[in-house]
Amino acid sequence: MNFLPQSNDLMFKTLGHPYVIKFTVGTHVSDISKHVIPGKKLNFKPFVEVISGNWRSDLLVDVIGLVEKIGYRQMSVGSKKQQVNLILKDHVQMNDTLNCTLWETYVVKFMNYVEMNKEGGPTIIMLQYAKVKAEATTKKLKATGNGWYYLACCKCPRVAKGASPPYTCSDGHSTETEIYRYKIEVEAVDNGFSTIFVFWDRECNELLEISTSQLHQTMPQDDISDPLEFPLVLDNLIGHEFAFKVKWKPRWKNASVMAVVRDKETIHELLAQWEICKIRESVDEAMLAEEWNIINNYTTPEKRKAKTSPPVTPINEIIMSPKAPPVTPINSGKRLAGHASSYSATLKELSEGEQSTTRLRHKHVKIEKK
Repeated sequence: MNFLPQSNDLMFKTLGHPYVIKFTVGTHVSDISKHVIPGKKLNFKPFVEVISGNWRSDLLVDVIGLVEKIGYRQMSVGSKKQQVNLILKDHVQMNDTLNCTLWETYVVKFMNYVEMNKEGGPTIIMLQYAKVKAEATTKKLKATGNGWYYLACCKCPRVAKGASPPYTCSDGHSTETEIYRYKIEVEAVDNGFSTIFVFWDRECNELLEISTSQLHQTMPQDDISDPLEFPLVLDNLIGHEFAFKVKWKPRWKNASVMAVVRDKETIHELLAQWEICKIRESVDEAMLAEEWNIINNYTTPEKRKAKTSPPVTPINEIIMSPKAPPVTPINSGKRLAGHASSYSATLKELSEGEQSTTRLRHKHVKIEKK
C-alpha cells in the first residue's frame, strides 16, 4: 500500500472530510487512464451563508459572482504584494455582495482581461479554493508596522496603543482622543536600485494636501472598513521624482524621510552636482591607476633588475689599493697613524659622514640636595 489514511488536520482544507489520504515517500503517480475518476465537483458557496457567518475559517470554498466594482489596486512589484480589491455581486440574490481580494499572478491575469474587454459587457468571475476571512469591524489600528497611519500620543511623538480610549504610549502618557498620523512606506528607485523610504506626517501632509484625520473620515464614504486598506488618494505619492533627505535605519533596513524637495530646478541642480562628483571620481581613479602602474613597474623583478646601478668597489679595496693617490693631511702639525697616507677622498667623505647624527643632545643640570 502506497498511501496512508490520516486525520485531516491541514491548516486550509479543500474538503470538510475528517480524513485524507497521503502518499508515502517514494511513491510515483502516473495517469494510465484505466480508472474513470470523476473530476472535482464545484460546490459554490452561497453569498448569504458567507454573510451570515455559516463558514469555517480553515475550509476553502468555491465562489462565483458578478464583478460590480474594482477598488484599490497595487500593481507595482516591491515590498508589498500585488493585489486588487473587487466587489462581487451574487448572481441569484443581486443585493448580496462580497469583498474579494486577488493576489499576485491572479492580479495580472484579471487586469489584462479587463483592459482587453472594456466594452465586452459585465465580467463574471469564478474563484476556486478561496479563503473566507472575517471583515474587520474596528476603525482603529494598533501601533504596528502595517497600514498607512497610526495613533499618536498627545504629549510626545510616540505611538499611543490601545483598543479604546484612553490610549497609552510607552512613556505612560494617556490620550483621550484619537490623533491620527501618517506613516507610509514607499519603494524609491534610483538607477535600477530600490529601497524603502518611510514618509511621516509632515511630508505626507505637504505632498497630499490632506490631513490624516480628514482622509480617515472619508474611508466610510468610500466603503473602506479595513484600516489596512490604502485609500486611492495615496497613489499620488507614486510616479513622481523627488529629492530626499533621509536618515538610514539599519535596524529596520529602511530610510526615514527627513525632508522632501519636488522643485524641478533644485532637483536638476542636485543632479548636476552629482555628475561633477562622478567626473572627479573617474579622474581620481585614472590618477590612482597611473600611480599603481609606476609602483608595479618598480616592484617587478624584471624591471628592477634592468635599472640596477653599476657595481661599487668595496671600501677595503679602495683603502688597500697601491694605486690610491696620497692625501695631504688637513693639519700637518698632528701626528697621524702610519696608514694615514693611504686614506682616499672617498674614505674621508665616508668618515665625515659618519660623524653626523640626528639624535638630540640632552643637557644634564646638576641640582644640589637641600
